[in-house]
This record gives sequence, structure tokens and C-alpha cells, in this order.
Amino acid sequence: MPDLRSLPDAHLPTLASADVVARGDELRALLSPLAGNISRLAGAATPIRMQVLNQADWNETQPEFVNYNLPLIDDDDGPSGGIIFPAQFHETTARGFAPPQGALSAADARRLLDRYGAIGIAHLVLNKSGAKLPARWLAKMAAIYLTLCAERAAHPADLDLWTRWAEAWEDFDPAAAGEEVATEQYSIETFEFLGTAMELPAYFWMQAAMARRAIGLIGAYGEGFAQPLLSLFAGTGELTSHDALGAVPAKLDGLSPGWTTWVASLRGTQPPISEEPHDE
Repeated sequence: MPDLRSLPDAHLPTLASADVVARGDELRALLSPLAGNISRLAGAATPIRMQVLNQADWNETQPEFVNYNLPLIDDDDGPSGGIIFPAQFHETTARGFAPPQGALSAADARRLLDRYGAIGIAHLVLNKSGAKLPARWLAKMAAIYLTLCAERAAHPADLDLWTRWAEAWEDFDPAAAGEEVATEQYSIETFEFLGTAMELPAYFWMQAAMARRAIGLIGAYGEGFAQPLLSLFAGTGELTSHDALGAVPAKLDGLSPGWTTWVASLRGTQPPISEEPHDE
């Protein structure tokens, strides 16, 4: 069994591999205020468990998830559930997360990559809150909005870091850059069907577009958009993932303008993927 050390916390109780306790405590101290603010905004006070594991402990406890390079979300309510961090991100992950234009220094990109795990925490909080969000892109959008609201409350200076990251990715043209990933990967349809199975550059590009939208919502509404968004689809049992790019943004237009136009701006030039959606 792995030798894990407990780091108590009201919002983010943490277990860390014995040789990376300092790293575990660093992430706990950074992410706990964000977890607390996210829970407050979502109206879900349940603490979220976090593990920070070296690669050996990761391989032993998560044998089905061999990709030791990004935080792993585990919705299991048992002791292994929560968000699971690699003790260190691979250099290739850090390079892939950074915008291609070099808009962020390597140090800033790594700093933001640590904060990126808060989006996973927001997903877990939303799942526990019972909020109904009938599209994968909307669930991700809500998680990013809550994360950036929490960041503004806990570390206001770092919202600028998110803004620079999002703007640089949103301006990225994969075709002009000679990007090897097929350009049809860069679309909201592909995100809706593949989620985390997308190639990483396209996945980060999609989340950056969502972050830009979330930053605009914060500018217009502050934290005040959270509860209207999370309650909007209560009682709309007829909406499913098949309505993700039509009825869902149309209903959001009744809450704030521009959602249908925004979704249309992210649609690809290729026909929608015909296979069944992957789980997030």
C-alpha cells in the first residue's frame, strides 16, 4: 500500500505521497481557498478530497489511468475519489499548456498549470451540487466560470494571468502554425463528442475560448451569474446532449445575450462526429 500522509483542510483535505508532502502542502494551500469559494458559489458545502501522488503511487492506485500528466477527476464517493494530482507535471505537458505564441513565460505557464486543477475541483463540486447542465461544453463552461470567480476572490492578480493565457490561445491559428492536429479538432462539436479525448492543443484552445467568455461574464455580472446559470435548466428534462449546440445556447440567450452567436463562432467546418460521445 502507498505511504500517504494526511494534510487536513476544511475545504480540500489532502493525502500526499510521503516523499512529496511539501508539494502536496503547496497545492493544498493554493487550491483550498479556490475550493471554498467554488463551493460557496455553487451552494454545495461538501469538501473535495485531493491526492498528490508520485508516479509509483499513482501507478499503484490508478492502474487504469496511465497518463501521469494532468489532474485526474474521480467522482467516486469512496476514499479514493476526488481530484488526483501528479506530484510534478511533465515538461511536455507544461509546454503543451502554454500558448504557442509565447505569450506567457515558462514560469507563468507552470504557475497557471497548478491553478488549472481548480477546474477539476469545480467539476466535482458541480456534480455534488446536483446542478443540471445538459451539454458537456456547458458543464466545462460553468466549471471555468466558477473557477475564475473563485480566483478573483482569492487571488485577484492571477485573473490577469488567466486572461493572457486565454487571449493567446484564442488567437491561435492551427493551420497557419502548421499544427499537426487536424484543424477540425478545433471546434465545439469535437469537444462535445470527445471531451478529454481531444488532442491536447485543441482541448486547451477550447477551454481558452470558454475562459474568455467567462471573463466577460465576470465583467458584466461578477459572481452574480452563478446561481441563475446553475438553476436555469432545472425542470427541463427534455433537453439532452443532442440539444447541446442548438436548444441549450438558445435557452441561455434568455439569461444573457450572445450565447447562440458564441457557440456558432466555435463550430467547425467539418460534419459533426458521428460516434457516441466519450465520458468526460
